[in-house]
Amino acid sequence: DGSVGGQRGSTSKRNAQQTWDLGRAKSLFERVLSLQPTAVESLNGLGCLLLDTSKLADARKMLELALQVNPKSPTTCCNLAMLECKQGDNDSACRLYQQAVDLDPSHDVALCNLSDLLRRRKETRPEAYDLLERALLESPDNTHAMMSLSLMLAEDARRDEALDLLHDAHQLNPGDVTLATHYALLLEGRSLPEIPSLRETQALKHDENLFRFTAPHDTPFRSHDSQKEGG
Repeated sequence: DGSVGGQRGSTSKRNAQQTWDLGRAKSLFERVLSLQPTAVESLNGLGCLLLDTSKLADARKMLELALQVNPKSPTTCCNLAMLECKQGDNDSACRLYQQAVDLDPSHDVALCNLSDLLRRRKETRPEAYDLLERALLESPDNTHAMMSLSLMLAEDARRDEALDLLHDAHQLNPGDVTLATHYALLLEGRSLPEIPSLRETQALKHDENLFRFTAPHDTPFRSHDSQKEGG
């Protein structure tokens, strides 16, 4: 009927817009790289865009080049770790996240994502606890770390502690849908689902200026190591 057709048309229009935005972003990154082939942030940005569109071989090429240009970039290490996770190589991902933590002990993305991988093995769960506690020492308002820690506590039958932690996290960020869902599920006595990994790159945002990008603080454009990378 008309409503279904309208929904299909609307979805098609959104998909076309998203495809255009990704294509435009790719062109922008490529233009920056044509002028400055070793621009680490643009290599990271293009690599993550390729990763998000499942062009994994091309993504690896960009991210490995970024790491070659700046081996001390925790951002690049995290992005490469996400690629390894997507290809099912969690051991390599752990090594890369650990490399990021070694470079920047306060890097919350690396701390949280590494702990998420380590908590899945009985022998490394204590290390996962340590990483999350370190993340919260560095940033007491880190709601992602609080949510990750609450998941571990719930898995270990420490429900009251998990509830207290989720309550505090929800108070800090009541608009976080994933956090609110976890809190509601635990209040109902239900098990908690997996938590999406923190991203070094969230949705790419850019304005009309070819060389001026804006993005959340934990993207390559405003990354933890942007000053070290000269950007």
